[in-house]
Amino acid sequence: MTKIGWIIIGILVYFLLGWVLKDIVFSIITIDGDTTMGNILNYEQMVYSALTVIYIIIMDVVQGEKSGDSTCPIMLVIATYLGARFLPLSMGSMILYSVLNIVAIIWEACELKKY
Repeated sequence: MTKIGWIIIGILVYFLLGWVLKDIVFSIITIDGDTTMGNILNYEQMVYSALTVIYIIIMDVVQGEKSGDSTCPIMLVIATYLGARFLPLSMGSMILYSVLNIVAIIWEACELKKY
């Protein structure tokens, strides 16, 4: 598959599958009066970070020897998650979080080597 194909599929997986998985997680956890937006945001960030890392690993495994090193995009996702945990709860931090996860997907797709 081409780099553009991996990027398009990655963005679709990030938004569509992430939305479904997030809804599944929210239906499993208990949300009561003591649950804060920070707690809910933590679950949402875990789902999207895990999905991004899993997609990067799948991209790496499927490409086999043609793929580059995937440690840097995975480290970007981990750093983004940890950074988002300490940023104040705002729409800007959520947009930055999503953009950096998408950048990690694009970065790994661009690491694919041509023969």
